[in-house]
Amino acid sequence: ERGDWAAAAAFPVVTAQGLGIPVALSRFTRALGAARSGNPAAARAEIAALDSISTGLADRQETYWARVVGIKRDAAAAWMRFALGDTTGGLKLARAAADSEEVTDKHPVTPAELLPARELLADMLLLTGRYQEAGEAYQATLTRERGRARSLFGVARAAELAGDRAAARAGYRRFLKQMSGTDGYRPELVTARTFIRE
Repeated sequence: ERGDWAAAAAFPVVTAQGLGIPVALSRFTRALGAARSGNPAAARAEIAALDSISTGLADRQETYWARVVGIKRDAAAAWMRFALGDTTGGLKLARAAADSEEVTDKHPVTPAELLPARELLADMLLLTGRYQEAGEAYQATLTRERGRARSLFGVARAAELAGDRAAARAGYRRFLKQMSGTDGYRPELVTARTFIRE
């Protein structure tokens, strides 16, 4: 959530019996953190673990959870490809993970996604300079998960980088309103406040 990818890469693996979702989420956190902090080799090992968990769940006829873990695997693998310089392959797999997640109903007793696949796609699009597409992907994430700070900021940042100052100003104001009760430091707050002041 904070974009501290090095800390995510070092996240402890949850120890649990069997093929529990907490184990998969810890592996996903580590895979994504490793890929986004420039360690694709470490990401590859975590992605292999996710693949094993997904296969095990499928073998136990837990098809829903196998699919969920498979989506996490693909989202992380997209970032591993991106880290290795395969931008086209990374974007293709990130888009496939996002599309798959959107047609997979959320389990009624689980919280929202750690990081939605569509939001991760938007991050990648932003980094490749596809600002309009990035803004659309962040907005699509907000349609499914209203009020997500990362996507609110992403919409505004994409507009700013695309040169749409009015949309950026409106987006940053929405982000700052959402974050008005925070007592922590986030560099995104500085970016938004600086833009509004200017």
